[in-house]
Amino acid sequence: MSAFLGAVALAFQAAPAPMAVLQPAPVYRAPYTASPTAGIADLQRRLEEIAAVPAGDVGISAIDLSTGRQVSVHGSRAFPMASTVKVAIAATYMAEVDAGHRTLATMIPVDYRLRLRADGITAFAPHDGVSLSAANLIELMLTRSDNTATDVLLADLGGPATVEKWLEINHVTGLRVDRTIAQLLLARRGVRVASGSTEAEALRRWEPVTPGSVSENDDERATGSMLTFDQDPRDTATPDGFAIFLKRLYRGELIKPASRDFLFDVMRRCITGSNRIKGMLPAGTNVEHKTGTYATITDDVGYIVLPDGRRIIVTVFTRGGNGPRASIIARASRAIYDSFAATR
Repeated sequence: MSAFLGAVALAFQAAPAPMAVLQPAPVYRAPYTASPTAGIADLQRRLEEIAAVPAGDVGISAIDLSTGRQVSVHGSRAFPMASTVKVAIAATYMAEVDAGHRTLATMIPVDYRLRLRADGITAFAPHDGVSLSAANLIELMLTRSDNTATDVLLADLGGPATVEKWLEINHVTGLRVDRTIAQLLLARRGVRVASGSTEAEALRRWEPVTPGSVSENDDERATGSMLTFDQDPRDTATPDGFAIFLKRLYRGELIKPASRDFLFDVMRRCITGSNRIKGMLPAGTNVEHKTGTYATITDDVGYIVLPDGRRIIVTVFTRGGNGPRASIIARASRAIYDSFAATR
């Protein structure tokens, strides 16, 4: 079994560069280039133009961690976090490591009842009998956005209430964590869980985890429930709130520097959403980020490292609208990059 798990871990850790091409590249507008004298006011106007999406909703926040300069568009408006919540889950676990209550080497069984259809555990190890270290679960959760890894780690922590309590204790505002990933997916479908069943098991009717299974078509149900899901105050964040959360992570106020560096290293390997924050940045730009995607929701949050070493926090949340939401995130990120890189 140990050899098998070692092979599984190696498969998970392998550099999956080809995976990024699965996401179609949007048609971008020409990049915004700031003049050397461009200031926050110019950037503010540019971001407001980018955020003006017909029938859509866009929230943007950015902070230069060296100068403290900040820009925001609809920064106090709450948006569904989708998978960006996984940064908060990972940070909560690292706080437990810092306190000596857990370790990254701890082997955690993957309960088959928690399996969800997603790239990662279910794809590479579809059968029961798998245990992975906490470090590998965090790796899968943040680099591949593996929902199974997320709910397994969340269950080990004690559920969403543990993450929410950690946020409250540390006076983190503008974020709230209420449900597991399986519960979020069920909410979109408007499905109730039968007695004696888990949320993940209920989802298998539409999202089977057994190789070769056929899912049912529930487009009509999902579309109707999505209208309510988009406006649900649970599991939401404001762009400003998430940006400040990332600022406090960077400063070592929430977890120790070694734990922060571990998370940043993992986030740098994120393979999802290459057409979002990273989409229009100069080749080779270092980005530590986490995406969120769900039906009409497209998000990306993280850090851009400028050529001079400064880190810029960028949080962009989008929902609805006519047109590619990933393009909005890419254009906003490039505008932020150019403006902050041109001024110090």
